[in-house]
Amino acid sequence: MKGSWLWITGFAVLSIAANVVFLISCMSPATKNICLYRVNVTLLADGLHRLAVVDGGNETDFPLTDELPTYWYWGMSGMCDVFETTGETNCRRAFPPTKNVLGTLEDSLTDRLGNDQGRRINEIVSSWNATLSNISPGRLAANEARVAARTKASAALVIIAIVLDAISPFLALCLLGGSKKRHSYVAPFLSSLMAIVAGALAVLSMRDGVHGILDTSEHGGPAIIILFVGAALRLLSCGGASKGPDTPSNRPRLNTNEEIGLDSKTPPGHPKLTRNEEIGLQGEHYIHSWLRDLPGWSYKNWTSHLRFYADHPEFKERPGQHADFTYEDHQGQLLQELADAGAEISPDWRAGTTYHLEVKTTPAGCGTTFLVSRNQVRLMQDYSGDPRNAYILVRIFQIGRNPAMEFFPDPLSHPGLVWGPLNDNGDYPVHTRS
Repeated sequence: MKGSWLWITGFAVLSIAANVVFLISCMSPATKNICLYRVNVTLLADGLHRLAVVDGGNETDFPLTDELPTYWYWGMSGMCDVFETTGETNCRRAFPPTKNVLGTLEDSLTDRLGNDQGRRINEIVSSWNATLSNISPGRLAANEARVAARTKASAALVIIAIVLDAISPFLALCLLGGSKKRHSYVAPFLSSLMAIVAGALAVLSMRDGVHGILDTSEHGGPAIIILFVGAALRLLSCGGASKGPDTPSNRPRLNTNEEIGLDSKTPPGHPKLTRNEEIGLQGEHYIHSWLRDLPGWSYKNWTSHLRFYADHPEFKERPGQHADFTYEDHQGQLLQELADAGAEISPDWRAGTTYHLEVKTTPAGCGTTFLVSRNQVRLMQDYSGDPRNAYILVRIFQIGRNPAMEFFPDPLSHPGLVWGPLNDNGDYPVHTRS
């Protein structure tokens, strides 16, 4: 659980950082290079002039540009005027900036010339307005309205993504230790989805703006790239954690009987295992391999007669007196392993609890019926409600292909198990609830 939580939290921090960088683009001269896109103002004026001639049919004066910057930089928190000849940069905060070309022009001139140069500002704005008035409204004005709407939607989605990133570690703390472990990845997935859509809207805004009607030879800026990288990191946190070290798919696999030497390890004078016993041995060996790094773990914790067929000393106590594995968890390590594997954790379990693991294995799906003996039911009854002992039925399925596990603590009362009546052989047929 700890590994998964750290994984989710680490990528949440990286994603929040990427989203915040996106949001503060062009807030100040220090962040102007983290822009959504930029436009060369002289090329923009030239392109608009040519469009005015094509759409209006009349030659118009070239819009004045002497007092204007070399570039306009658009970000999510403002716009910046960049003067390459002087190295000067002026930024105006707006979250998000949604003004059209004329509004941007007027703000830029006011910042550059000051309010006392109103006549000169009006002269330049008038020259641009004369040009823009000759351009078809469907070509520019309608697009500018879409740019404003999409920019606002993009900003809102990124804010929602940040909120989801911020709460995902807390949701993970609540969900990773229980049966709803997979739900802990819902918030990261939704966060990445929001960021991807926000990035797509930013790209569409650029396309619908002056970039879409003029060949400005400019592409999306670093802010859009950073946003998509953040979204990819969140997707990685979902996929990587679900395939990471806490999941059953990365635990030891047993694909064939020969891998554990079932045929060669049958001791002289002892019966060869039946097919069902061979399957059971595979499942028990799977558990033994999974838990072998626990403090003090050894073959002695494998309290089943099948261990003899895996080249361990024979278990000589009477059958039915023990579950397949017995482990006193002094340091709480098995409790952590169970939580990481997605088992339901009882609040009564703690360091010092003795765990009794009964393994039921099948090469088929989890819902295949299995048998529980009367002796095993008696043990379940003995340990039910005892905080010092935890009896857990471990269902291993798809053994030999892609083994996976489900855990059923206190099996007699577990809602995920359906018990049938005692059969003529003294066993109870059981299957998992679909």
